[in-house]
Amino acid sequence: ETRFTACYRSITNLLPVGPKQSAIDKNLWRHTEARVVYRGVGCAMSDPRALLVLYGSETGNAQDVAERIARESARRGFAPSVLPLDAFELTELPNQRRAVFVTSTMGRGDPPGNAKAFWQFLRRKSLPSDSLKTLNFAVFGLGDSHYQKYNAMAKKLFKRLESLGARPVTELGLGDDQHPVGYDAGLDPWLVGLWRVCRVSGGFPWGEGNAFRDAGDDEGGDDASDDDGGKYAVEIVTRHAVMGAEDDVAHVDTNPPGVETLLAVKLEMDRVSNAGSPVDRKLVRGKDDWGEARIGPSDGRRVAAVVSNTALTTETAVAQTRHVELSFATSHLTGRGDETTTNTRSNNDVTNHEYAPGDCLEVTPFAFFTRPAETETGTETETAGNGYGKCADAYGRLVVSAVSGSTVGEGDGPTTRDEKNTPTWATGIDYLLRRCGVEPCSFVKVTPAKHEENEHKFEPKVLSARSLVAGCLDIASASPRRFFYETAARFASNPDETERLVYFASPEGRDDLYKYGIRERRTVLEFLDDFPSVQMPLRWLLQVAPRLKPRLFSIASSSALDGADAVHLTVTVAIWRTHYGRARRGLCSDWMTDPVRLRVGDLLAARIVRGAYAFPENNQPTLAVCTGSGVAPIRAMVRHRKAGFDESTTPWMTKNGSSGLGSNDSTESETDHKTKNAAAPCLVFFGCRHSDRDFLYRDEWEGLGGVLRGNGRDDTGASGADDGGSIPQGGFVPCFSRDKEKEYVSHGIRANSKNVWAFLRASDCKIVVCGSAGDMPEDVLESFVFVCQLEGGMDETQARMFLRKMDARGQYVVEAW
Repeated sequence: ETRFTACYRSITNLLPVGPKQSAIDKNLWRHTEARVVYRGVGCAMSDPRALLVLYGSETGNAQDVAERIARESARRGFAPSVLPLDAFELTELPNQRRAVFVTSTMGRGDPPGNAKAFWQFLRRKSLPSDSLKTLNFAVFGLGDSHYQKYNAMAKKLFKRLESLGARPVTELGLGDDQHPVGYDAGLDPWLVGLWRVCRVSGGFPWGEGNAFRDAGDDEGGDDASDDDGGKYAVEIVTRHAVMGAEDDVAHVDTNPPGVETLLAVKLEMDRVSNAGSPVDRKLVRGKDDWGEARIGPSDGRRVAAVVSNTALTTETAVAQTRHVELSFATSHLTGRGDETTTNTRSNNDVTNHEYAPGDCLEVTPFAFFTRPAETETGTETETAGNGYGKCADAYGRLVVSAVSGSTVGEGDGPTTRDEKNTPTWATGIDYLLRRCGVEPCSFVKVTPAKHEENEHKFEPKVLSARSLVAGCLDIASASPRRFFYETAARFASNPDETERLVYFASPEGRDDLYKYGIRERRTVLEFLDDFPSVQMPLRWLLQVAPRLKPRLFSIASSSALDGADAVHLTVTVAIWRTHYGRARRGLCSDWMTDPVRLRVGDLLAARIVRGAYAFPENNQPTLAVCTGSGVAPIRAMVRHRKAGFDESTTPWMTKNGSSGLGSNDSTESETDHKTKNAAAPCLVFFGCRHSDRDFLYRDEWEGLGGVLRGNGRDDTGASGADDGGSIPQGGFVPCFSRDKEKEYVSHGIRANSKNVWAFLRASDCKIVVCGSAGDMPEDVLESFVFVCQLEGGMDETQARMFLRKMDARGQYVVEAW
């Protein structure tokens, strides 16, 4: 067994495959089966009720689905274990009788961050074809049909499990984020089919002598049963028992918590969630660390300081966009309190912030649910646009009146007047806590509900109730999901409200719930307005309310040019109106584009995340197409080229005019070697509405002509005029869709067809398309098809095949959102 463990660790380290490695692969799971037979007991296979639920998640949606499957399976008599794919002990997979896999898809059909090691091992060709012959499985994928690689990871996982001998018990389930109801539209009927399989002979195998528990399978409900105590337990802690320092307590009560404090709270809740998840510890890799460290997006969280926040558009622009510069440098993070300074310095000393074009910055919007000053006394519609709700507003007026000493009417809000120093940043949070029966100034301990039954005792940390809500829950922006309404029905004292909530949570009420909640972007605080009798305990709220999730922004800077500690973002505020005309604003973008709320010197929680795609190298001829804030990764790529650009470098093209782009010669001359270090031409198509309102980074583009042309020949300076358009000419082509004549980027591509074809015919040309995920990517593709037909002499089928091959080689990148 010791030798086997050593071999397994070698495999998970992904050593190159050789004869010895292949032999290990072939005997890996067969050796595991022998080990289980020898031990006889102690494996998950010994429990006939065991159900393994594994997920790969980047933003938390797949984890939400996995936890829902676990809840529903527990109601039906299963004993579920829920784990991220990379946290699962792979040697136990052949011992499992039934497993459900839930995964999202990243980039070009790649696995999420916490599923990469699992997938890399599973796809080894040397694994025996009958490795998983005893496993019965089901797969559900989460994707976005706007992307070319829609749910590709789930499809590949399904096929690979089949090829290893596993037997699917139901068809592959696919959830589409573009559906009006979201992925629930695909998940609900898929779960109905899955649970139905559990009751029929030959479906999910059930242990001998065990009866499947019928729990309303055909309805596919996600019910919180009456005897379900929930996932968490919350204990109120007295003030003088907290931290032993009254000054610290007072500071937390009266001032907004620092970013470091909120990060610590978020990580603590991740730890509690880990420990509270149902799991057989024998299935966990790194068993000693389980529950102490979060496996997933919460690891490696960082703090950055705002260096500048400037407008890129005029006040008359349809979409307001700002250029935000951040710094991870210690010099920008000092002088903000001992706690923040110390923690930040230690983090910066051990982490390398270098990033590449195409990478992203993950920002957690600890916005404290405050509103812009101009809407404090605004109209009802303006107030609703911040997801606050009328009752929270009334509570805010009560606080202001209490502080000023004026008289408050009986109907103005809560009658408790003892918290006269309640800070305005916590207005909505305090109202929520009081509805949960918790005083806002309280401190709490959060533990797994059944932690006393575990062999490892869980030691909770003391948290401020306000910080707990501010750091973990999204109560003023996100819409709760169905389980929230199902749970709220248990705590509504008004029979009419209970009936309505039960209906919302039923399959029959799904469409009405969509209209009420998701379509209107109804928040938790607004829900409390509409259902005043609901008094949901804090322990349940922590389980069912939307979690505060990080947002991804494409980085618009280059670590080579701007420094590894500097990060630039191009942020456009998300503003829209719902079906019934309610104003909505994106929580993170609204906060980051408001120079009053996010000022120079402020800190925010952020970390660099590797991009899903590999952007072109400096010596690759590139066609870049971008619209609006999609210019960010293109700007990063061009600035990266500028960092190493030298006009005196040996030309990217040889001086005799031969590009050598179609050559596959294995030999390399000295000139060719020098050419590799030269900058290839880059042709950028940028689209916006108006040339005088939202032409982002206009001044910069005017000074980057040399970098875009690269080190190639520029005998004529005219696009496509040299050698009949055979030599690509780099440059910048702006397209304005709302000026005198409508011109989109797709029109710009067609108008420059000769030069575009000069790029496309180069064997190493790369296309990068960035921007809105609406019609733009498809229109751009059709324009490239047009160019291939017009200039390349292809028919439509050949043109599409030509571009499809580019995509298969990773030379056609679409980064749309």
